[in-house]
Amino acid sequence: MKNVFKLFVLSFFLMAFQCDDDMGSSLVFNTFKTSVTPQSNFTLNDTIWVTGKISSRVFDNETNDSIFFNDHPFSDEFLVMKLINSNPEVTSEGAIDHFKIVTSVGDSYTSVCDESNLIAQNALGSDMEFYTYKIGFVPLQTADYVFSFRDATLTNSERNEHIIQNYLMAAHPGEIGFDQCGSYSYRILSETNREFYFTVR
Repeated sequence: MKNVFKLFVLSFFLMAFQCDDDMGSSLVFNTFKTSVTPQSNFTLNDTIWVTGKISSRVFDNETNDSIFFNDHPFSDEFLVMKLINSNPEVTSEGAIDHFKIVTSVGDSYTSVCDESNLIAQNALGSDMEFYTYKIGFVPLQTADYVFSFRDATLTNSERNEHIIQNYLMAAHPGEIGFDQCGSYSYRILSETNREFYFTVR
């Protein structure tokens, strides 16, 4: 049933993107502004909150004005990863099962890779101005971790980048590597500001 739901959601988004293409790509969407509880160290008794917000309005190039948009739900995607030294090709592996997930606003579900990829589904506020989500992560294991956001603007001024220095790869110097169910991807550390690192003790 879970896999059927994922296929339905994926089909829904594909249809939505096709509709966007039919509109001649006239709409300009905002990006999420996302924040994580501003600490570098947590315990097994803590809850690490990830909060995202995006405007409910998009810019329409055809009318040269902003319009309310609810044709398909806004969602934010990010990776939940444990930092590792055991694989010379990557610096992290999926770690969703290292946390108990508590949803306060919106909803969440896994995507593509159950071990690493999380989609945050947003809820429209009562003022109709913003879509928001708030997801809590209660650690179940001690380790060093990273949240890596796909497109969102991470608003934390401190991202605890010193933690990744203990996991640099000789095979891919200056990069962070992600193992998503056997599929590897990379980001250049000096060119990305979408990672938030933290330690659970």
